[in-house]
Amino acid sequence: MNTINLLPLIERQSKWPINKLLCIVSILAILVYSSAYSYNVFRIWNIEKELQSTRNQYELLQPTLKVMQTSNQKQQLLDKKNTIIAFLTNEHKSWYSTIQHLVTITPQQLWFTDLSKSDKGILQIKGLTTTYPVVAEFMKNMEQDPFFIEPILNKVESDNNTSLLKFEILVKPKGMQ
Repeated sequence: MNTINLLPLIERQSKWPINKLLCIVSILAILVYSSAYSYNVFRIWNIEKELQSTRNQYELLQPTLKVMQTSNQKQQLLDKKNTIIAFLTNEHKSWYSTIQHLVTITPQQLWFTDLSKSDKGILQIKGLTTTYPVVAEFMKNMEQDPFFIEPILNKVESDNNTSLLKFEILVKPKGMQ
């Protein structure tokens, strides 16, 4: 069935109901914008809640952070001190290690009676031996050893009471102070 509309053009109803269409579109737009707004408000609320939780945790960790900072400062101070000590003792040899090294290059027929160190770091060795070649062997060992510098045979004399020789050697060990 066909309907005929005899009303003038101005009063005729349009084929598309524009008023209803505009109303529906505006309601849909309001719903979309309000849902987007609600979603963003909810996200902001969650972010603020997480931010407050992080701030609370940060406040709780402040004492630990202060302890860590002071311990880091102490560790840096210790590292500086250890570096200085390592620098100072780099070439320094201990008295014990010097004696141990001296014993390793000593021939068997040679005995020490006195070991002393002067203020200038010179080591004075006094001892007894059976023959002159043993003293010569000991001097040769010290001259070839990189641990000792400039060994000097100060004196060798025979002991009248025993059939042994007394000797005195001056030598400077490397790094000994």
